[in-house]
Amino acid sequence: MVRERRDFIELTPIERMRLIDALCSNLSVLSASVTAAVVSGASADEAHAETMFGYRQALKAYATFIFHVCEVCEKESKECAAMACAQKPAPGAKGKKKQTNKAKLAEWAWDEQRERIVHVMAGALDIDLWQVFRPKQPEEDFLRLFVRLGSMLLENPAALKSKVTKRAAFEMMGSCALKWGQLEQVTTALIHLLNKCEHLSGPIAELASAAADRFENAHLAAALIREVGRVDPHDYKLQQASDAVGVRCVGAFLSEIAERMPKTTMTNMSVLMPHLDGEAYSLRSAIVSVLGHLLISQKDVVAVSDHHDNSTAPLLRTKQGFLDLLVERVHDTSAFTRARVLNTWATMAEAKAIPLSHWLVVTDLAIGRLHDKGALVRKAAMGLLASLLGFNPFAPQLPSATFAESLKDYEAKLASMTPPEEETPEESAEGKESNTEDGSQEPPKQQEGDANAAIHLNGGLEAVRTMVAALKTALGFTVQLSGTVANLSNLLTSSVASDVTEAIGLLVRMRQFNVDGSTEGVRRLLGLIFSRDQAIKDAVVEAVDVLYLSNAESPMLAAAGLSELAATAALGELASLEDVLKALVLSGRLPPTGAVMKTLWSNVSSDECSNNRKAAALNVLTMCARTSPEIVRGHLGTVCAAIEAALSGEKKSPTLCRAACCALTVVRGKDGEPLELSHPVFAELAKVLHPAAPLAGRAWFPSAEQAISALYSLHPDPEHASSEVIKAFAVATFNGNSMDKIPTAVLARFLFVLGEVSLKHLVHIEKLARSVRQARVVRDREAAEAKEKGDSGDNDLAAAMGEGAVAEDLLLDATREKAEAELLATKKGAARGLVAIYAPFVVQLCSHPAVVQGPELLRGAALAALTRFMVLDAKFCEDHLKLIFTRLKVESDKGTRSALLVALGDLAFRFPNAVEPWTEHLYGIKEWGNSLHDTDASVRQHAITMLSHLVLNDMMKVKGHISEMARCLEDVDPRVAGVAKLFFHELSQKHGNPIYNLLTDLLSRLSSDEDISPDAFKRIMTRLVGFIDKERQAEAICEKMCARFAEACLAETPKPARDIAFCISQLNLSERAFKKFTESWKQYDAALYDHEVHACFIAMCHKQKRAAKPEAKQFVEAFETRLNDAHVERAAAYNVSARAEGKEETVVAEIKKEEEEPSEEKPQTVDNDEEIPSEIVRTDSKTSDEQENVAPDLPKVATPPTSPPRRSRRAAA
Repeated sequence: MVRERRDFIELTPIERMRLIDALCSNLSVLSASVTAAVVSGASADEAHAETMFGYRQALKAYATFIFHVCEVCEKESKECAAMACAQKPAPGAKGKKKQTNKAKLAEWAWDEQRERIVHVMAGALDIDLWQVFRPKQPEEDFLRLFVRLGSMLLENPAALKSKVTKRAAFEMMGSCALKWGQLEQVTTALIHLLNKCEHLSGPIAELASAAADRFENAHLAAALIREVGRVDPHDYKLQQASDAVGVRCVGAFLSEIAERMPKTTMTNMSVLMPHLDGEAYSLRSAIVSVLGHLLISQKDVVAVSDHHDNSTAPLLRTKQGFLDLLVERVHDTSAFTRARVLNTWATMAEAKAIPLSHWLVVTDLAIGRLHDKGALVRKAAMGLLASLLGFNPFAPQLPSATFAESLKDYEAKLASMTPPEEETPEESAEGKESNTEDGSQEPPKQQEGDANAAIHLNGGLEAVRTMVAALKTALGFTVQLSGTVANLSNLLTSSVASDVTEAIGLLVRMRQFNVDGSTEGVRRLLGLIFSRDQAIKDAVVEAVDVLYLSNAESPMLAAAGLSELAATAALGELASLEDVLKALVLSGRLPPTGAVMKTLWSNVSSDECSNNRKAAALNVLTMCARTSPEIVRGHLGTVCAAIEAALSGEKKSPTLCRAACCALTVVRGKDGEPLELSHPVFAELAKVLHPAAPLAGRAWFPSAEQAISALYSLHPDPEHASSEVIKAFAVATFNGNSMDKIPTAVLARFLFVLGEVSLKHLVHIEKLARSVRQARVVRDREAAEAKEKGDSGDNDLAAAMGEGAVAEDLLLDATREKAEAELLATKKGAARGLVAIYAPFVVQLCSHPAVVQGPELLRGAALAALTRFMVLDAKFCEDHLKLIFTRLKVESDKGTRSALLVALGDLAFRFPNAVEPWTEHLYGIKEWGNSLHDTDASVRQHAITMLSHLVLNDMMKVKGHISEMARCLEDVDPRVAGVAKLFFHELSQKHGNPIYNLLTDLLSRLSSDEDISPDAFKRIMTRLVGFIDKERQAEAICEKMCARFAEACLAETPKPARDIAFCISQLNLSERAFKKFTESWKQYDAALYDHEVHACFIAMCHKQKRAAKPEAKQFVEAFETRLNDAHVERAAAYNVSARAEGKEETVVAEIKKEEEEPSEEKPQTVDNDEEIPSEIVRTDSKTSDEQENVAPDLPKVATPPTSPPRRSRRAAA
């Protein structure tokens, strides 16, 4: 045989093909001859026996030879593939390749020859082998050839890509198992392949299913399932640790076979159930999928009535048991299995296999898993909720009010249809006796009629009762979903990207089904457009596209949806929506000339639309125009008409006026030209900026702000135009009026115009400087290109004379600074600026008693104008900072206080050196500041937001004042606490982690703050210490804190030492850092008398033991023993001294020995099997007067256990 193999390898491709052709042809002819001989006659004469003997020998010879040819060719094919991978040239390598066996066999196509061979071999098994091998059974060695060949083909993934080869392999294995009695051998071979090859889980299940269909016999599938189930669950646990792929393949096979052959799987489910409690999570997950497939196959099995056939009762009980198992398994210890359970429920929901009775239960399970610690489980839970929502059996829209109303109606109908309660048997007997005694009895005909009426009534009752039950389930489902919106909103802030994207998708789905509260959730997700993760930003854009554009039935509905979203959005949501609309315009999903844009413009120009609806449409168009200004540029007439409509009529519309003015600010764009002076836009803006504008009260100010912005954006000479506006307001304010007679509204408008014009003019100057610099950059680029062409004489000369880029930048900066200084120029000989003449008046007005004690509108306008003037000049800012802080201290209006804080933040950005001396006042820790300690939560929120921006943008040095921001972590208002948490998180991400340098100072300041409770201090420091994630930083912090024990021990109370010990216990110390801590014994030895210090160090030891190696663990236990001994000794000494001085004694910790017998009390349970220190029993503190005649108890110190206990036990006091 070895000779045959060697000779076949040495054959040329042509010789090989000829040989295989001859073998296949002869075997085909032989198979046909044998079949004909078997069919023609079954005589038992010697001639027929000799013929069958010859056929049998020839069949065995051909099968053996072909098998070995296949074996050799498969082995050679694998070697050639491995050689090709090994000799693959490196990228860029050149040179001739050596002639290899692959080159010699270039003409040899084994894949084609394999198909022909296996097809012929599969056909050989169609012969009646019982007749060929009579009087004996077919030889096992002969059949084993086909089993081995089939296994060889299944093992090769490339061979299974051929449909012919795959079908032939299935036929050979199926025939051997179910036709020729080789079931055990085939099962063993398939199980071996299943554990060995990762790609065979699906094909083997398909093989078993195909064999069952061909031979109408499911024994092969049953044998495979039983073989898998017979394995000890402990063996699968070991295999999971060593060969997880094998267990995963077995699990995938079970899931596939359950989907293809649910009846067979159901019959053999008993052998698989023990593995549901095994420790191999892959197999548990697979059995969960099996349960799902079985329940899907039994979805038509429903409960039967008592008067029907009860043949489906066993199936119904089995189905109920499977449902209960799935409900229970959602609490599996493995996150993969929990996720598989939720995915199985989702598959069942899509197949409509979840009974209505379990609908609320499954929904509750999914909502509960939204808080799972595994991201995979949370993702699966949201997927399940989406499936339940999409395939719900109730309605396409799920507002709870609709179902509640329908339920109320049907309950009333049910109450009216419910018959009176039936009499009990005793009452019926009594009634019969009384009727007999009275001699009255109803005729039988009347009884029959009553019975028929009762049957009809019961049928109607059952229908109404069913409807009431369904409506209750639907109402409960909608209420559950509406309660989920808050959980999904929390997941939007998750640090895991999959949580955020899945939550966005689910909120979109809930909004499509009109679930209560989903609109608020959609508004919250808009803020994620500012996320750093591009996938999250894309999900937000896609969500808006799906909700308002792509799925809209018409452009009119799309425009109405976007307008409503803009009209109901808050200020922050509008900024988010603007970025989303920009992305939609840039991506082409919201084209500037599309149908949606045209519909929005038609709404603006329509007389039928309300002013609020027009304003919302204009806001949407303005957001889109920030990317494509031509959206508004071609409809200036419509915008002017909107301003005219807002200012005319009986009901003025400040909202529409502001929206129209805001739309004008985006007309010019970045490179646009200003409009002509005769353009009607300026006439409309003049109406808004007129002192007698028809908008009354505070409604005028937002419109005026946007009108001034539009004036500076579109006017060719905005300085002259704004000066005319100021003059007009000045004339209307001071024309013949004394200060006492000036109307408050008129003066407030004048002050507002002064401040707004000064700020816009400053921005205008910077914009002009930026445009000059950009023009210079373009000129230099053109000069560089010209220099490359050889025309560089003038440019070289200019550079040599110092007229290059540096000199031009200096000149430009000097010119800009001079222009800014002229705005408040008041010196003699200097030109007066645009608003300089009014600066002294504004300063005096802010300190005037009539204004300070006057209306809030006037006071706020005066302070706003002053702060805007301060932005113009550093000297003016320094001179009037004291006035601003004075007004901030005594200001009663919370809105004005918030505005002043924001203004101070802007001043700190503009002139950091001028504001730096007032840092303590800015934090609110000096007499003129109260920002972080303000009584109003909104003011505190503005303050901490402003300070966060200053610190994170390096405009304010990070000093010890930051402890005031740390206090905000425990603010009663969740918004303030949320901003504080975000601030410290972002601060920890900066280079060098500034929290590391600030932690010791924060500890001192917070520990000495009497307004912070001990529990609040621990929560604050736990969060701050959590940002120390580097080993060296933790080691250095521990060393610094230990050095503070010397001073802490001298304090009158043990609180400083307790706080230091707590912070040290929260550090994640490495083994080296912990050893250094133990070496610093002398520093904290004196503080060990206190039971809280001792408890913190003991907790730190237990934390070290959980992650320590055996040798390090012994070291920690020895140190723990030393701590216990020192604590008892120091506490006893302290108590002796306290009794002598009349002070309060400290608590002495009594540590329960591990070797002692447990007390009779019930042991405490510990969640998640966490190791905790032995419970320390504390005696009540008593003064020396109370314990004069009481002998002190001797302290008991337990020897530390050799291993940490699994559960704590209560010690006897």
